[in-house]
Amino acid sequence: MTENTPPNASENGGGNGYHAAGAESAEAGFSGSDEGGAASGTKEGDMPLWQRCLYMLGYGILAYITFWVLIVMAIVQLIVVAIDKKPNADLRRFARNTVQYLWELLAFLVFATDDRPFPFGPFPSIPD
Repeated sequence: MTENTPPNASENGGGNGYHAAGAESAEAGFSGSDEGGAASGTKEGDMPLWQRCLYMLGYGILAYITFWVLIVMAIVQLIVVAIDKKPNADLRRFARNTVQYLWELLAFLVFATDDRPFPFGPFPSIPD
């Protein structure tokens, strides 16, 4: 092993080219399913880096839009609470699911999971 080679270079996922050395520890802390892409039928680790980059670009755009949708939902909920003195239960439930979706998008973008979020996987549904 040379001085420039990381000590775990041969152990961190082989030749897929984008498997981060700390991905195993990051995946252990992720609450989503890392069962090998059960929703999409394929594991992301099997796809080339260029294809993952295209997915990341699309999911990055979705994450940006989802963030602003959540900001608007927060403002609407604030107005509802100011008028009714209690939060709207349906809006609250949808906001919680949307926050989970944003989490799944960001987890895919930072390589914390290889499972593709909605629309290639199911939209998250958090029980009440």
